[in-house]
Amino acid sequence: MNALELIFASMTVGELAARSNISVAQLVEVAFSGRGSSQSPATTVRTTTSTPVASSPASRGKIARGGLSLDHVLAAVGSVGGPAKLEDVRARTGGTVPQVRAALQKLAGAKKIAITGQRRGTRYTTR
Repeated sequence: MNALELIFASMTVGELAARSNISVAQLVEVAFSGRGSSQSPATTVRTTTSTPVASSPASRGKIARGGLSLDHVLAAVGSVGGPAKLEDVRARTGGTVPQVRAALQKLAGAKKIAITGQRRGTRYTTR
């Protein structure tokens, strides 16, 4: 493995997307659409905007205050494999604590996740 592969191997998809200033959906699209394309994935990443973009027309308008995709945060909660702590979700999304907290509150309001506990004992689970 070369040095670049070692760096990327230690990152979550959320961290890579956040550092690239693109959404996880865009990162996955770049990874899988680069096969047979005349444009390289690296070129595609460099030409994207720095603001998070909704992954599909159906998810437009689902960007939480602070710029995290609600679908991305929901996927991060589900990927923990049990009740998730705020820090678990933050590490998977690459967002700040206030960004993640705002997204989690919106998801709870939409009844997509359940919130249990208080303060440090707060846990998030998908419904």
